[in-house]
Amino acid sequence: MLLGGVGLAVVGLRELLPFVLNWMSDTSGLESVIRSGPAQGLQLIVLLASCVVLAFGWRKETGIVGTSVLGRAALLLVGLAFPIQALASWAVLRGAPSDTGPALLFVTALNLLPIAGMSVAAVAVARRRVVEGFARWVLIGVAAAELLTFVLTSIPITNQGYWAAMFYITAILPATLAIAGVTYAFSGRSAAVRRQARTIYSQWRLTT
Repeated sequence: MLLGGVGLAVVGLRELLPFVLNWMSDTSGLESVIRSGPAQGLQLIVLLASCVVLAFGWRKETGIVGTSVLGRAALLLVGLAFPIQALASWAVLRGAPSDTGPALLFVTALNLLPIAGMSVAAVAVARRRVVEGFARWVLIGVAAAELLTFVLTSIPITNQGYWAAMFYITAILPATLAIAGVTYAFSGRSAAVRRQARTIYSQWRLTT
């Protein structure tokens, strides 16, 4: 779970960068790098790899859904949903006629893929109890954030104040994803982390 959790955290933190940069000045160059095709492609690869590790485990570690076939399929759907969205959006809109209504409706429907995958995965994690405590429920928060973002961004409102507020509301999703990643990275390691922290603190006290 360590590698899968770290990957999710990296993806979430990368998605949070535009919100952080919005508060800083003269960051256009960094924003262009973050939003570039290679950076987005690398993020999709990291997300897919993280979902695979969380679904099937790595070396001696098990996945967060145990042996649940449905849970594993749901996690793989989460990892594949965004590449599918990108390819389908490009193909549909590129070949769409002047009336793009059906094409846009299809593209919008594709946004339900990661929501469905995350929701099923969250239920599988909760039922299988491979992880306990907060780690057992954290994906429910991610699924709820995905659904909230989808609903709020689908409302046909042209008010600029609404969309200015939405810029920050949509930060909830990457934030919950980053929290989930950190949670899984440290799942089952809290005791070891506390011991290491106490050791570092003791060594620091001896040198001061």
